[in-house]
Amino acid sequence: MIFDTAQKPALVVPIAGTTPQLLVSEAEEAAAAGADVIEWRMDFLVGAHGTLSCAALANDVVAPILKKVPVPLLLTMRTVGQGGRARLAPGRYRLFFAEMLDTLLHLEADPQRIGIDLEYAFPQTPQLARQALRLGFTVVVSHCDWDEEMPDADMLRLILAEMLELPDVAVKLAVNASAPEDIRRLLAVAREMGAEYNRMIIALPLGADAAGVRKCCAVSDMPAVWGSFA
Repeated sequence: MIFDTAQKPALVVPIAGTTPQLLVSEAEEAAAAGADVIEWRMDFLVGAHGTLSCAALANDVVAPILKKVPVPLLLTMRTVGQGGRARLAPGRYRLFFAEMLDTLLHLEADPQRIGIDLEYAFPQTPQLARQALRLGFTVVVSHCDWDEEMPDADMLRLILAEMLELPDVAVKLAVNASAPEDIRRLLAVAREMGAEYNRMIIALPLGADAAGVRKCCAVSDMPAVWGSFA
């Protein structure tokens, strides 16, 4: 498990460099500044350079980061529909992560230091999640809702209940919630359902003040919060 449940919330710091050298440097800076987990947004590098092989990504980025940085690494390929930069059809998405898991296995990366973010919207995610879990990686199944209207509590529960049907994964739900009452509602529902299902749920308010969100997440016993040191 890449998240230390004894220290909540873990601070997850994204890195989004467009060269391997820049990514390694960003990871070192984030770890030195106090990041608990580093999220590598792979879609920025892939978006800037087009198709890159998983072997190249693992050898040029994952391996040196794991060697130089002591904190865990979360691998995320955020697609355009979820607010990212990668344009991947479902078949290509499945193939990319299947190849990445195989590459990590051959790299002999410590699975306790690697997390895999899989987007809930893709039909191949359950299969990929099972494969990653069998290999010992932490799996975060995510959904980013960029709708301007904040879902009500019942809709939040429905979304989370559907995501929680996938066993043994952490669930991450990000929604537009900049108003204080919206943030409180999102975190309250996540905390309530996390206790009900005895599962790890990460709720991420989009568009809110980072410092305020971290404080709210700490009070709400969230396992992780996203931020930066920029």
